[in-house]
Amino acid sequence: AAAADESPFAHLKPKSKPSGAPAGVTPVKTSTTEGPGPTTAATGANAPGTPGSLPTTPAAGTDDETDPRLFLHELDIDPPPAHVLRELHPDELARVFQCTDQLDGEAIVAFARSLCEVSLEETAARHPRVFSLTKLVEISHLNMTRVRMTWSKMWPSLADFFTKSGCHHNLQVAMYVVDSLRQLAMKFLDRGELSNYSFQNDFLRPFVVVMRQSPNARVRELVIRCMSQMVLGRVGNIKSGWKSVFMCFTTAANDEESGIVTLAFETIELIIREHFQHITETDATTFTDCVNCLIAFTNGDCAPEVALNAIAFLRFCALKLADGSLGELDKPPTEPENEEEEEEDGSKPPTGGGGEGKKKQKTPPKSPERKPTPRAKGATCFTDDEVHVFFWFPLLAGLSELTFDPREDIRATSLKVLFDVLAFHGDHFSATFWARVYDSILLPIFDSVRAELGDDEASAIAEPGTTDGSGSSDALTPRRAARGVASVDAWLYQTCQHCLELVVDLTVKFYVPVTSTPDVFPRLLALLVSLSTRAHEPLAACGVGALSRLLLSAGGVFDDAAWGLAVDALRSVADATRPDVAALAARCSVEEDEEDETSTDATEREGPPDFSFDEDALAREAGARVRAPPPPG
Repeated sequence: AAAADESPFAHLKPKSKPSGAPAGVTPVKTSTTEGPGPTTAATGANAPGTPGSLPTTPAAGTDDETDPRLFLHELDIDPPPAHVLRELHPDELARVFQCTDQLDGEAIVAFARSLCEVSLEETAARHPRVFSLTKLVEISHLNMTRVRMTWSKMWPSLADFFTKSGCHHNLQVAMYVVDSLRQLAMKFLDRGELSNYSFQNDFLRPFVVVMRQSPNARVRELVIRCMSQMVLGRVGNIKSGWKSVFMCFTTAANDEESGIVTLAFETIELIIREHFQHITETDATTFTDCVNCLIAFTNGDCAPEVALNAIAFLRFCALKLADGSLGELDKPPTEPENEEEEEEDGSKPPTGGGGEGKKKQKTPPKSPERKPTPRAKGATCFTDDEVHVFFWFPLLAGLSELTFDPREDIRATSLKVLFDVLAFHGDHFSATFWARVYDSILLPIFDSVRAELGDDEASAIAEPGTTDGSGSSDALTPRRAARGVASVDAWLYQTCQHCLELVVDLTVKFYVPVTSTPDVFPRLLALLVSLSTRAHEPLAACGVGALSRLLLSAGGVFDDAAWGLAVDALRSVADATRPDVAALAARCSVEEDEEDETSTDATEREGPPDFSFDEDALAREAGARVRAPPPPG
């Protein structure tokens, strides 16, 4: 018989078949240690035979040979001598982890990477264990005071581990990992962040990835609760981490569970209402992340009350931007940082604004972390400079897109807030900024209407059951397709007409700056003329009413050039809608001839009229009247 292997790692080595054993028969595992001491010392807290022990090597010839996992016995390990391990007490194993703060930079990075691999193997076992995970959190706490350069090398392995384990199929393991990450993040946020670093953003990124990839609603809810606790508890220390915070809540806004959406918005509400100054304290461009997060909440279908409140906070954000609360706006970089846009899973954060049929807004570039400088606060005159467009247009475009929302209350509220913001803060807009607003925000709304309510769709409305001339719904945008043909007229009567009136009133109020740019007023008149001449009668009525409102309200301030354009517009509408008198007269004549022929044919079929009467019946009626008694006096 072969001599028993008494090495301390004998239980991790592949078991060879005994001589003479038949093929396909697995030998019975026997104890190879002389007592519990060496075994316990060799495996620490992982005693062999207990439900958390490492999985054994699959038998040769089975399907498990293709298992891609890497086990400890497959590594090239030279274990310590058995007599050394026998002298160790299990409690002394903790000193290995407690002394990791004395390792140099390269050693601690290698140690953390190896511990992550062991922990992944433990959690992937049939009976998962969290011993190495606990020690991983412990050494992270002990080494958190190391220099940033060492942490930047050490964190990628830790982040990859927390991302994979946070999406674990075992609910207990996933929740334990997320809570462990929360503990690390809370301690890390206690430290201040240097001006030129963005490590907070990288540190909080695993929460975003787990929020996007985890299929378990309880894990996603725990992520939101952990994020809420961290933000509200360390709000004064968060610098670059705001980007990951808003990315996490933006993902929650699109969640299928209404409870998660409501929980996330409650935290966003507290942040904006009570801690808005911290959002843009270090980097003003974080304002756009906040706006995009609110727009994501407005697009959710799970909680309508959340969408209405998010629109109200968009108004609040516009007020803060207009009154100079962000201070002197820094110019955004010309090229975006790809690592800010794409996550480890390859997905991109959702953004608001700019629907189908409208001009696509350029995705605002992400700003790198810069040293915070004192910014003067106060009202700003906004121009068409890229930095002003960068801050304003995500908010305005998001509200503009909501005017196509199938929910009537959302549609009406967003329309009111959009024009209230423009009317209330329009005094701070230059003529060139107004030109950009009309060109990219207001007029594209009606460009989409004209494209969707053309002649083909007008006929489709008259004939229910089709959506365009070919019977296909491909011509409709997603929002219009969701709304359906049955709601087209409702959208026209409830929103389009009111929107045209608001555009006209806005033009009248800010007539001088709006018309200072030569192209704005002609384009507005061209829009009204185009709507007035549509074959769709309700849309044409809206256009005529808006054109009349514009001429009656602003005619007193028109100069000769403006009146010339207005008269040309009226002439165009009259020419396009004037009936063809000759054709109409010919048609009326044909109809009269057809009516005469029809009456003649009817007379011939029925014969001459009968004017005879019954003389006996008349006599009887006359006698009855004579014999009737007189009325009483």
